[in-house]
Parts: sequence; structure tokens; C-alpha cells
Amino acid sequence: MSLLKTRLSRLFWVFFEKFGLIGLSIISFLVYAQYLTPTELGLGVLLLSLVEFFGMFFVAIIDSSVIRLKEITKENDGTTFWLLFIVSSLIAAVIFAGYYLYFDDVTALWAGLIAVVYLPAQSITRVHILHLRRQKSFKSLANRTLIGKICGMTVGIWLAVSGFGAFAVVSQATVMALVSSFILLYFERRPLPFIIDFKWAKEQFYVGFPGSLKMTNLNLFSKGTIFIIESFLGTAAVGFYNFANRLVELPRTAIITALMGYAHPVFSDKRNRGQALDGFFILSTKIALLFIMPMFVGLGLIAEPLLGALFDDKWLPSVDILIGIAVLTAFNMYFMFLPSVLVATGQNRLGLKGQVTISVIALAYLVLTINDQGLIAVIYALAIRVFGVIAVNFYAMNKVLSNIKMSFLKSCTYSTVSCVVMWFAVKAGMQFVVTDNHWLTILFSIAIAGVSFSVSYFLLDRKISTQIKTFFSK
Repeated sequence: MSLLKTRLSRLFWVFFEKFGLIGLSIISFLVYAQYLTPTELGLGVLLLSLVEFFGMFFVAIIDSSVIRLKEITKENDGTTFWLLFIVSSLIAAVIFAGYYLYFDDVTALWAGLIAVVYLPAQSITRVHILHLRRQKSFKSLANRTLIGKICGMTVGIWLAVSGFGAFAVVSQATVMALVSSFILLYFERRPLPFIIDFKWAKEQFYVGFPGSLKMTNLNLFSKGTIFIIESFLGTAAVGFYNFANRLVELPRTAIITALMGYAHPVFSDKRNRGQALDGFFILSTKIALLFIMPMFVGLGLIAEPLLGALFDDKWLPSVDILIGIAVLTAFNMYFMFLPSVLVATGQNRLGLKGQVTISVIALAYLVLTINDQGLIAVIYALAIRVFGVIAVNFYAMNKVLSNIKMSFLKSCTYSTVSCVVMWFAVKAGMQFVVTDNHWLTILFSIAIAGVSFSVSYFLLDRKISTQIKTFFSK
């Protein structure tokens, strides 16, 4: 198999896994939106928030540290497995104790108990997933993860249709984690000696912690936002926010995790072989933005007719939130490959303090304004965070990759300008389309967006098709 076919095959299975998961998540999400009230959806999301945050934190530590090692021994595997299992179980117990003190409702406590099981179930397979990625066995990983998702989705949908409310949301996540873990542990058996090398673990934690904080920075903001909304506006408002955020977060998470799952080992391998990262970083960013930015800006353009076509009036308060989150997410994609560069060069601490500070400032703004502005304050807070983090990442990029400022800005300009042209083209073009049919409105909007973006991008950069072919062939 040629290098081009091999690389495209690996990319296909990486994205098949993530977008297969997203496709199934979208199906279950549509069912929840139909059968759950905003309060029920909000409660399920609230119960999973802390659990998912710590789960992502553990994943990011492993992906930012152990994966960059040239050799991993069975003692290293044992240390990673048992530490993750013990620590995640203890944190799950602490989280449930918090639920016990906060909730008076027995139903919420039972749902909370199911939710916290997700954390240890999700953590114990990180060793196996790590090795599958290092071996580039993306097909095996995709198939076994999707089976778990199908099982979780089936249970969640059944519970939602049967009127079990928040139980549907938490059960889907937990069943998916349990089934996926069982399959991976059974079919990818590895020696996991009960040995905990604290010195080695401390070294990996020291390397992975900064990268983990960066990876969970957006998650920190998102989960913090949920708790602030719950405190000031109530559980129903959490449901409205999560409904809008989920429509953006599902594809965003799939894209980022798929790209990182492929980019981390690729950038590290190039670094280990002594190859320069700057040119590859710029071209990767340029090509990824070409496909990703218009998708999120386009989601913002069709947000209102999309919700009107798929859902009833109960979710209309989420329209403005959805538009704001979608557009800001497009801008937030500029530095999607920077974490891979920092992992490869072992400089995960660059920009860490700045990113965390920006998130704290954004959350503080939200606390101070949410009573007066309502849910729209979330968009202003997110804008503070997005553009603040862009500035921090630009500083970090200049530190680790020298003399690429102008090349990087130029690579981002093509997609940004084309998206602006696309936005105004759709807004202007739809003035001449008179229809009450939501699906026709979506269809015309997508057609205008596709043509205007493609034409404007090609006029700005006529060499893009050659660059894409070169990128996948190298």
C-alpha cells in the first residue's frame, strides 16, 4: 500500500471512530430533545459534568505524557492502569458524597450513583487505547468503541422513551464506558502487574499535567458555566444551554479528539526523527481550517431553521446561544495542532497560566453579569475566553516555533476571510428566498454558503488543491 493510501486509511478509521460516535450521539440527542424536558436534560448534564471533567483530565494526562515515550514496559502499563483505577474510584466516591449533600431528591441520587460509575469505567482502558494508537490500529479501536456506544445509546433511548428522564442521559454514558471497557480488556489483553512505580508516575504526571490542564481548559469553562447557570438561573436554564452547546460540542469534540489521536504520535514521531515541525504545523492548520471553519460558521447560519425543523417551540430560547457558540468555536480552531507540537517538544507548560487565567476571568464575568443578562451572558463570557486564549496560544507558538508568525497568520486568513464572505453572502442571498419551509431554507443557505466559500477561497489561494495532495503524500 502506498504512503498516501496508508495515511488516508488511518485518517479514515480515526475519524470513523469519532464521527461514528458523534452520529450515534446525535441520534440519542434528538430523542432526548423530543422526550425530555429542559429540566430533565439539565439534571442529567449536571450529574455528568464533574465526572466527565475528571475523565477528560485523566485522558489528557496520558495522551500528553506516556504516548511520547519511545518504549513502554509492562511495569509502566501496570503503574498506569492501577493508579488510574484507584484514583478515579476515589474521586468518584467524593463526587457522589457531594451529590448526597446537595440533592434532597432520591431519584437524583440514584441517577448520580449511575453517573459516577462512568469515571473508573472510562479510565481503566487508557493503557489499551494508548497502545492501539501507538500501533496505529485505528480500525480495531474504532470498531470496539462503537459497539459500546451502540449499547449505551440503546439503553439511553429506551429509558428516555419510557419516561425515566435524567436516568437516560447518565445511563447512556455509563453503559457505553462499561461495555467498551469490557471489550477492550477482553480482546486486547495485556500484562498489568500490580506494581506502582511512584517515581515514574510522578515524572509522567509532571510532564502531562500542563498539557492536561490545557486540554481540559475549555472543559473547565464549560462545566463551570453549567454550575453557574444552575446556581443563578436554575436547572431548566442548564437544559437550554446544554441543548445549544451540545449541538456544537458533539462535532467539535469528535474533530479535536480525532485530530489529536492522529496528530500527537505523528508530530512526536517527526520530532524523534529530527524533522522540523514548523512547515508541517502551518500546512496542517491551513488544510484543517479549510474544512472545519465553514462547518461551524455554517451551523450558526442555519441555527434557527434547523431548530424549527427538528424540534418544537420548547427549545427556541436556545437559538441565540447556538449561533454564538458555533461562530466562536470556528475562531477557536486556529491553534488545534499546537498541543501536538507542545507534546512533541516537551513544552506543555507554555501558555498554561495564561489559559487558566483567561478561563477564570471569563467565569468571573459570567458570575457578575448572568443575573442581568441571562443566558446571553454565556456568549460574552465565551468570547472573552476564546479571544484571550488565541492571544496566549499565539505567544506559545512563537516560543516553540520560531519565525512563523506571518506564515501562520496567512494560513488562517484564507478560511477566515472566506467564512466572512460566506456569512454575508447567505444573509444577502436569503433576502430573495421567500419560503416558510425550514428544510428549503436550510437547503438554500447551504448551497449559497458552499458556492460563496469555495469561490472566495480559490480566488485567495489557487494552489490549495496541489497543497492538499502534497500534504497527504508526504
